[in-house]
Amino acid sequence: MTFRRAVLSLVCASSFVAPAGFADAQQNVDMSALQAEAVRRTREYLRINTVNPPGNEVESMRWFARILKQEGIQFDTATSAPGRGNIWARLPGGSEPALVLLHHMDVVPADSKYWDTDPLAAETRDSVIFGRGALDTKTLGVVQLETFLALKRAKIPLKRDVIFMATADEEAGGNFGAGWVVKNHPEAFKGAGMLLNEGGESALEDDGRMQFAIEVTQKTPLWLKLTSVGRPGHGSTPSPASAEHADGEPADRDARQARYRDRKVRRQLGDAADLNERKAITRFARGGTRNRCTGTTDRACCAA
Repeated sequence: MTFRRAVLSLVCASSFVAPAGFADAQQNVDMSALQAEAVRRTREYLRINTVNPPGNEVESMRWFARILKQEGIQFDTATSAPGRGNIWARLPGGSEPALVLLHHMDVVPADSKYWDTDPLAAETRDSVIFGRGALDTKTLGVVQLETFLALKRAKIPLKRDVIFMATADEEAGGNFGAGWVVKNHPEAFKGAGMLLNEGGESALEDDGRMQFAIEVTQKTPLWLKLTSVGRPGHGSTPSPASAEHADGEPADRDARQARYRDRKVRRQLGDAADLNERKAITRFARGGTRNRCTGTTDRACCAA
């Protein structure tokens, strides 16, 4: 999705305006200036080292605080531990349930020997910004920030409060971030009824329609206790009626499903003429997010 579509979609979600109001929002927001500002701030944000551990999100918290202060927006900050910063701000609106724009400031470690660029340099190559956290989730944070600022600058009427929130420690469990804020500063979420965060997928269809896939959860464990009964024996002469053979049937079924998925992916790869599309399909099959990152720099199109 382009930066323009992302911001306007968030503006519409924030205000829940009618189509006419959506058109007014487009006219009231200087998208070209907003895009240029977003690209510049994305690079700045990526260059702040918030690798977790140790996190050190207090530095990016201060960076957000300076921007919000310049815009005349009140905000709150809280440190959950030394160096672990969290920040949130609210635009007042109507009585509808508030919308939270949430992202995390920390990123996973990056070993530079596996990178073609410095992972903390936010270098641009072929109209793509490379940096640790570009997809997870600093670019999301900038899109949410620019949307938040656009709502304020354009004085767009809101049917609900809109809350911008940047938290620490998502990559290590959130105990110093979102979870800590919920427990220690519940007022930050006062009136909240909806939250937009990372996850899910969106695509622009050939007929011009936007398609949104919603992710409701991830990394949820499923604990199983298997009990099987069979004839005892020795591993050198396994019996088809043994307990071990019965336990192996679910694993065999999983293996068959994996082989089927691999064949399906190979068919998709054969249909994909574009190299970037083939890479996206492969990444998606391995459990990642399918992301067509083929835009220009002014789209703030990034690669993690």
